[in-house]
Amino acid sequence: MTPHQLTNVRAIRVALLDHGRSGGDFATGPPPSTLAAQLVENISASTKSSRSDENSELKGFFAIIQRVKDDPALLKTPEERVENNHMLLYVYARVVLDGIRLDDPFLDWAHVRTEGIKAINFLKFTIKETPLVLKHKVNGQDFMFRGQEPLWVWLLPQLLRLLGHPQCIELTEGIEGFLQYLILTVAQTRSLWDLAPAIMLYLRTTLSRLLDYLQNLSIVPTSEGILRDLSLPPDFAVSRHLGDDLSRLNQLTYRVERMPQALQQCLSLGDALSYPLLSGDVAFDMVSSFSESVVWLLDALVDMRSFQKRYESVFPGSPLHIIQKTLQIVQALSNKKGVGVSLRNKAVTLLVLLCGEMASSPDNSPMLDSTDEETRRTYCVALAAITKACIGDRPLGRLAVSKLVDETSLLYPEMQSETDIWRTTQTLRQVTATPQPEQLDNDLHPSKFQDEYVREAIEALSMTYKEPDVDPEDRTKRRKVLSTDHSAMSVLVNSIRESLGLSSEDDDNWANFEQQYL
Repeated sequence: MTPHQLTNVRAIRVALLDHGRSGGDFATGPPPSTLAAQLVENISASTKSSRSDENSELKGFFAIIQRVKDDPALLKTPEERVENNHMLLYVYARVVLDGIRLDDPFLDWAHVRTEGIKAINFLKFTIKETPLVLKHKVNGQDFMFRGQEPLWVWLLPQLLRLLGHPQCIELTEGIEGFLQYLILTVAQTRSLWDLAPAIMLYLRTTLSRLLDYLQNLSIVPTSEGILRDLSLPPDFAVSRHLGDDLSRLNQLTYRVERMPQALQQCLSLGDALSYPLLSGDVAFDMVSSFSESVVWLLDALVDMRSFQKRYESVFPGSPLHIIQKTLQIVQALSNKKGVGVSLRNKAVTLLVLLCGEMASSPDNSPMLDSTDEETRRTYCVALAAITKACIGDRPLGRLAVSKLVDETSLLYPEMQSETDIWRTTQTLRQVTATPQPEQLDNDLHPSKFQDEYVREAIEALSMTYKEPDVDPEDRTKRRKVLSTDHSAMSVLVNSIRESLGLSSEDDDNWANFEQQYL
């Protein structure tokens, strides 16, 4: 990033603060049309480019923005406001996002990360005000770096090229959040529903390209992790939006050159694609495109774990995230109406296999003393979800017992009892037993579990449990007490009997007692 570009970004930051809104809150403060107008006014004087035509373009936009700032009434219709916000996003992206040169050794990364977060929030705020800006297309040659593609196609590569970059890890959550916000906005805006198939295809094909590349056997894992010829998204996912003008194809794609970034992008794109199912928002039920990726996503999770194992010698990674994502899918499918049994079983089967693999791992097994609390909790909650799915499904139950009870018993014959892992394992064993007992052992009662989340997962099974075991002598005394009439006279008579050394009887007749004593 050049000194002039750094000045521009600092000016943007000042403008944000001057208008009384923090970078983390895009839901408050002035609308983008007001905010960006003064924002761009601050950066217009310092904006410079190596090309005079680029400078002229930005100066022209600054003049328009200034006029709107001076007279907001110039925007008379919703269409004019959309066009104005499109221009603001274009200028903002040109000045801030396009100014981030990932190959610049002198880049101030701390500054880039800070301004990247603010840029993401500004994009959200602008889209919130005018959602239709996402599908906006330009006419003629009004914008040097725009063509016939809708705005979202032009905007996404500028963010995705930062996703997972080693120097931009702090932006990962923000970019993932933006992708989810983009998808949700489309689902909640009827006039944007026609974008849903294209956006989901864009994300799916990008993830597919990553998976295909990483599973290519000709690629030998090395500690350097340098990747070659990995351009995203695939050309066909972009060219369909360009019409006959394919000359701009390279401007709408980005390159991933390091293995850690590719691995992170796989996880992040998987999270974005699973969001319509996991969010629980009913808006996603209105558009079929959002629900068509579940089966594909389950297969993608298998591929993710496959290449994760392949590269773990040089890029160690835990399977925990993939297991958690699969668990979330299993839970979401179990609560969703209209889901077929085969789809539910496919998800549960994958969860069984992933948990079985983790349990037998010499490094990541939840049975190890060195295992962290999150791993143990995830494993136990997963076992509870698997147990729930196995009720009434014997084939699934046999698979679960084989992988998660029998094999773990061989690997860890001295598994410590009275732990949550032991109790969830025994719960699975008893629920899948043939015949299934009417009541589970009292030691498996939800109140016995230590972790709150695991306890809630066990309670959701709605099982019945045996009464607590007591000492035989105490049991005899208890039966005797329960069978005794607890009337006031009976208590008095028996107290006197005990004082006189006589045997107590279930008799409150004072005359009988008097005759025995005399």
